[in-house]
Amino acid sequence: MSSGLEVAKVSKTFGGLRALTNVSLRVPPASVFGLIGPNGAGKTTLLNLVTGFGAPDPGGSIAFRGTPLAGRGPVHAARAGVARTFQNIRLFERLSVLDNVLVGAEVHQPARLLDGLFYPRRARTLEADRRDRALELLELFGLTRAADRPPGSLSYGDRRRLEMARALMAAPRLLLLDEPAAGMNQGEAAALAGRVRALRDRFGLTVVLVEHNVGLVMSLCDVVHVLDHGETVAEGAPADIREHPAVLEAYLGRAASLPPPRPLPTPPPGASAPPPGGSVPPPRVIITPTPMPRPPSAPPGRPSRPPGA
Repeated sequence: MSSGLEVAKVSKTFGGLRALTNVSLRVPPASVFGLIGPNGAGKTTLLNLVTGFGAPDPGGSIAFRGTPLAGRGPVHAARAGVARTFQNIRLFERLSVLDNVLVGAEVHQPARLLDGLFYPRRARTLEADRRDRALELLELFGLTRAADRPPGSLSYGDRRRLEMARALMAAPRLLLLDEPAAGMNQGEAAALAGRVRALRDRFGLTVVLVEHNVGLVMSLCDVVHVLDHGETVAEGAPADIREHPAVLEAYLGRAASLPPPRPLPTPPPGASAPPPGGSVPPPRVIITPTPMPRPPSAPPGRPSRPPGA
């Protein structure tokens, strides 16, 4: 039984649009795996399929630690040990920061009214354990002081960290991060890289990182997989991917040759030759002001009327 993430021959079409075509990859356990590509390459679509937000086309398969995931739904994926963050931050704005983290535990042991009525001691113990773990995660992400505040009062970077804390509350084995460094400056991105490494080592996580910050990906990931227009164009170590011709073409496009310069027109006899460099100076235009007509003078013996009178 494989202990990592296995994606085999996965394709996905939306009507007449093919978002993924025959994508296969294997993410080793306890590794940081980078998934990069230009906008529209299919990266988020692949994460959605792994977490059960949609099913791949027939013929493809997705499994984590031997458990099939394709088309089983997000609850099944979460209970199989898969958690994720989203490209667009999704938090419960009416709950406190602490309660947002506590929501992550519901996937394994949902709180039930009957437990509170008939087994109050067990319910209180479970609630206390969850709260302790949530507070531990808030401390890990530097959010302890904001525990009772609404998420809307947090900075953008703190909201990103809160979403990661909530994902970890589900005790995953596979963590999918969809553009976690979006909107962060260079220092914040470097701190994020250190935090991801620490989480991987502390919790034994397998991490899949989708990110447009190529420098972050190259410094953090063990293996990098590149998509372009829904197809795999390269996979390998960061040093190999950085110089891969297909990757450079996907990001920068083909090198276009400039057309040859057009010959300059031959100046008429007596005209000065064009200056060196091949550019023709614009023609000199002289504008001569036109004199304004003077107003007629008043008849003799009759004073002129003031303007506006």
